[in-house]
Amino acid sequence: VEIQKYYGTGLIDGVTTNPTLIMKSGRQPDDVYRELIQLGLKDISMEVVDHSAAGMVAEAHRLVELHGKECTTIKVPCTPDGLMTCKELSRELIRVNGVGPKVALAILSNLSVQSLVECISTEDADLLAKTPGIGKKTALKLIVELQDRLGKLELTGTLEKTRVLNQSSNPNSKQAIEALQSLGFKVKEANRMVSKIEDQGLSTEQIIRLALQNK
Repeated sequence: VEIQKYYGTGLIDGVTTNPTLIMKSGRQPDDVYRELIQLGLKDISMEVVDHSAAGMVAEAHRLVELHGKECTTIKVPCTPDGLMTCKELSRELIRVNGVGPKVALAILSNLSVQSLVECISTEDADLLAKTPGIGKKTALKLIVELQDRLGKLELTGTLEKTRVLNQSSNPNSKQAIEALQSLGFKVKEANRMVSKIEDQGLSTEQIIRLALQNK
């Protein structure tokens, strides 16, 4: 009811869910997911409840098949099996938990964009874990989630990036968009965030920070 009440305001474009709490309320998670999709939500975080990697992957496949890849983001625990699940689902282009603006800002306050890219590419969890509020387990999880995204940047969103670059004379806009994508933001969302910034003399890091702060 609360989601229905506020969805029309434009303040909500996605939700995260907890199947255990849904079932405690007397509802079935799949029924709730269907209602949210019918309401118009395009990004629903659906948590898997199995503890094994094989079980989580199978559950993710079932959720994607039932509710569609476009609306489904799979939420997994930060465990060794969860990390394996993240890697497998990312290879299949199934969305897993991304990085929120607060975490992204914290990371970029500690690392430059280039350092972040190198950190993900070399799987340097120790360096990423130096970010305040991010422990070793979270760093490992983020690297697994974001690693495949880096490899896909050149394969997706070319038209969207070109459109924004045509509107901006700042050559750092492209790098900012790619960095936002590597942090887990969708192509259109990254473009929208950068396109709102009018100052054409900003560095890549400044563009990213402004984009995250204004999200």
